[in-house]
Amino acid sequence: MIAASKLRVAAVHALLGLVAYAVVLNAPLFFDDYQFVEWNTHVTEFDLDEIYSSSVTEGSGFQSNTYRPNQQLVYAVLYKFFGLTPAPYHVFSLLVHLVNTMLVFLLLTTLQLQRTGCFLASLVFLLHPIQTESVSYVSGLAGPFALAFLLAGMHAWIASLFEESPGRRAGLFAVALALFVGAFFTKSNMVILAPLCLCLGIYFVLSGRIQTSRYLVLSVACFFALAGGFFAVKLTLLNFTGDGGMVAGHSLYTDNLYVRLFTFISVLDRYVEMMLWPAVQSYGKPHIWYSSLFTIHGAAGLVAIAVAILALVRARKAPLAFLGFGWFFAALAPFSGMIPLTSMYLEHWLYVPLIGPLILLAGLFDRLDRVTPELRNRVAAVALSVLLILTARTVVRNYEWADAERFYQAELRNVGVTMQMLNNLALHLEGIGKTDAAIEAFKVLIKYWDSVPEPHANLGQIYLKRGDFALARTELLLAIEIDPGNRDALITLRDLYDVQGAIEQAIKLDRRIREIERDRGL
Repeated sequence: MIAASKLRVAAVHALLGLVAYAVVLNAPLFFDDYQFVEWNTHVTEFDLDEIYSSSVTEGSGFQSNTYRPNQQLVYAVLYKFFGLTPAPYHVFSLLVHLVNTMLVFLLLTTLQLQRTGCFLASLVFLLHPIQTESVSYVSGLAGPFALAFLLAGMHAWIASLFEESPGRRAGLFAVALALFVGAFFTKSNMVILAPLCLCLGIYFVLSGRIQTSRYLVLSVACFFALAGGFFAVKLTLLNFTGDGGMVAGHSLYTDNLYVRLFTFISVLDRYVEMMLWPAVQSYGKPHIWYSSLFTIHGAAGLVAIAVAILALVRARKAPLAFLGFGWFFAALAPFSGMIPLTSMYLEHWLYVPLIGPLILLAGLFDRLDRVTPELRNRVAAVALSVLLILTARTVVRNYEWADAERFYQAELRNVGVTMQMLNNLALHLEGIGKTDAAIEAFKVLIKYWDSVPEPHANLGQIYLKRGDFALARTELLLAIEIDPGNRDALITLRDLYDVQGAIEQAIKLDRRIREIERDRGL
């Protein structure tokens, strides 16, 4: 029996993980990977001081409120040894995902659930299609890497709860604290470890595994203090943009807490849909705000919350249901809208919350095993069939992640035409030498968004390289008309005048560019 041996379980995890993710292991770096790795001087110069004291994109010249120094450290090490060769980055991400899969299996067995059910649940975690955004995307490393710290710390803490020796208990607690701090410095939303540990502690007490003790209460209180302290530091010393959330500017969404909470409740059905069957997957999601709960989505979200509240009320009778729902909602808390975010919901936000439903799945299998083993076997057969379908969907999605052009085309097909994805597709096509296709993509971009200068500036650069000086000048002047301070357009136009021998005009533009750079502190 595979589930009876940890070694066999790990071997199956590795084999199936390789099958599902092999196609993406040599995928190129693209999209945010440029800002996180290739253009990031903090990474390429192995500047540890800057990595741990600045935002994740400051080394690329872009300021943000995202703080993920441990992720950047991994990139710096990989860059030092392998440069921009993509395979090591993807292999590392897959290895972290495999480690997490095993840690999930061990966590479920720690709950004393039937091992076959734990094994099946861990396979869902490994092979579910929504995991691809966190595993296949190099820039998605922070989520899996932070979860590895979190789960390892939880295992150390759980072991300390059952340890009678004060010395060994103190040692295990110290290890847990160190790992939790590592989680914080990998991804800021790991402050969820405090409520997650609270849910675990309550479960162990309600299930009769342990008694409420001074150590249990104090250790959980310590985790809350640790998380609260880091959260305070994040909002002050590590608040790089000065904004309260992850998004700058003002809107009905950013300025109204009720709108953000109503939006969170109204997208809960999307999370359920993505977990049950992510037929259509995309990196970008619609930016839809909800100012009321009187919608179908709002009603569905309220039903989900009502079920969770019922699990809370019946915690004494069904502690595992309490733990499953508690884990899911606690892990989703950073995306609840309490702090303004750049998106309403995303696939990779489910990487950690998915463990909650898997706890419920393993618990259901455990109950079936105790009541009627025959039914359990039928359910296992159905589960394996569903898992096979999910794996096939994962392979298809990884095929899209494996090639930048296929990825952008899939985004445009699944989400519709968006400025971000169409612009990225056009730039990618230009970068790989498909100039004609890039020009057509920029023209479509201008058709939809003629009020922004970048497509005109990019077209001007392409035409200049091709020697189409008249077309280049037209597009560059349009870009400057939209934004007189567009530095890229001004530099390209200056270069155009240099090539044409219009020295006086080139000198005037050069002075203008220098003034702009001086004003911006460049």
